[in-house]
Amino acid sequence: MRFGLFALFSLFSVALHATPMFPGASVFESTKMTDTRFDLAVGGMEKQDGVWRPERTFKLSVSGSRHTHEIGYEASTQEVFEYYSNAFKPVVVKQLFSCEALDCGSSAQWANGYFGVRELYGPDRGQYLNVWLTEEAGQQQVVSLYVIQRGNRKVYAHLDQFDLMSPILVEAPRAQMLATVYDVEAMRSDEIRDLARQIRLEQQQDGDIWLVGHAYGSAVQAVNEETGVSLASALDEKLNMLGLQDLQVASVGMLAPLGEASVDRVVILAVRRD
Repeated sequence: MRFGLFALFSLFSVALHATPMFPGASVFESTKMTDTRFDLAVGGMEKQDGVWRPERTFKLSVSGSRHTHEIGYEASTQEVFEYYSNAFKPVVVKQLFSCEALDCGSSAQWANGYFGVRELYGPDRGQYLNVWLTEEAGQQQVVSLYVIQRGNRKVYAHLDQFDLMSPILVEAPRAQMLATVYDVEAMRSDEIRDLARQIRLEQQQDGDIWLVGHAYGSAVQAVNEETGVSLASALDEKLNMLGLQDLQVASVGMLAPLGEASVDRVVILAVRRD
């Protein structure tokens, strides 16, 4: 990261209603919602009975705001996504949903059907989404963060911040997805450093980091499991060179959860020890 994320934690945890903004970004669109019944998406976009909709939704009564920020061409989607994610991290109670790239489904449907901002449409591989339950000063919010790089390479970030009219009772998540790597060998040095920085943050919270390989090239699960281990081990070696140790390597082969894209990848998970 080039903007000193750690120094921003105290700034953004002072008031959750103060929407963070990536340095150099501008407000493209902003709207208010008051005492509205809202279907919060907590699943990827999929076609059901001929209609595109989120795989899963929560029906909530909310008040809040929707903000779309135009970032420009200089920053990567991963850099922008991590900037906003770290801004909210101090007040996150639970991650309700997370996806990247093809796992999120159709970007066109997120842009036009869910967020209602056509500029958020871009190649499906260039999208990131997090949905959190947050709490500060006794007020719970649901926060959706969507980051996309359009076909013209311009990056946009969209934030939904909604106060809940009725609180949600939840337990802290035991496992949280940090990132997904689709091509370990093609990772740039800055991407590896950014990932290492994020992992170090989680290790400081006394969590275990798992590198879980997913592979789909064979009809035989045992072969896919072996390929998944190789992918995860290759990423482990790159992270070891940056001083990261004690990372757990595993594979699920082709046994990915329902709705995930069948693309070889390594998923990085942070798992609580208690």
